[in-house]
Amino acid sequence: MTLKNTILYFVPVLLGIFIGAPVMNRTAAQQATDTAANNAVSMFNTGRQIFRFDTFGDQAFWGGQLKLHQAIERRAQGGVGPV
Repeated sequence: MTLKNTILYFVPVLLGIFIGAPVMNRTAAQQATDTAANNAVSMFNTGRQIFRFDTFGDQAFWGGQLKLHQAIERRAQGGVGPV
């Protein structure tokens, strides 16, 4: 997400919170806060899954050229090389 998109997303949210919250009754304001918090947690978890498990198509580089899987298997012996 670019800075421009971030600003364009959060400015209306902040305006809604600071201007709209006093107008809403407490229950509606709390529900809006809960919805935003749940959405933030969901987006965070989605990002975490992408970061941890998505390879972006570079498996051939990490496994084929660098042989990272072998280095991990042999980390006690110092990585890739003769056992």
